[in-house]
Amino acid sequence: MTKNRSIKIAVLVLALALITSCFVGTTFAKYTSTATGTGEAEVAKWSIFVNETNELAVANKAFSFDLFDTAADDVTLVDGTNNDTPTTTADTDVLEGKIAPGTTGAFAIKIENKSDVNAEYTVDFSMASSGTAVPLLFKLSEDDAWETSIDDLDITEAVAIAMTNGVATINIDWMWDFHGANDTAIGIEAPTVTITAEIAVSQVN
Repeated sequence: MTKNRSIKIAVLVLALALITSCFVGTTFAKYTSTATGTGEAEVAKWSIFVNETNELAVANKAFSFDLFDTAADDVTLVDGTNNDTPTTTADTDVLEGKIAPGTTGAFAIKIENKSDVNAEYTVDFSMASSGTAVPLLFKLSEDDAWETSIDDLDITEAVAIAMTNGVATINIDWMWDFHGANDTAIGIEAPTVTITAEIAVSQVN
């Protein structure tokens, strides 16, 4: 009797074990999949050059331009107006790199956008003298009127430069018209004239 009971218990335990295993298999045996996705985006290059060899990078924001290396001779204003265009005859009567009454010339600032984005620029001009102010006149080459201050040539409205190979060239004419005795006093003092062009270039959003 006890033996039969033991057999029955054993059979019951086995049956429960089989049933339990079925539930466990149903709970944990299922389809599973995993996947990992990636995407890449290359950052657009920012590269602005001024006068070809000067890149406006973080560590190198300075550039230079030939200011008075193009001095020419024979400059006079017609009837005191500011509409006379200076000659471009090379001046052999003034030491190279120097300016004097009656000389004139021009300089250029070339901005190149080698970036992968469209850009735009503004320019803030200023002039300083180590002594007495020199009475220079300035104008943008495409303009007719001469200005008594280079500040008047500031480019305050942003000008666009296309991406990849866009180029903008700013041409400035200058001249020192004759001013009589004042010119002599300035020549005796012989101050140094410094012109600065602060160029701001930014990405077009």
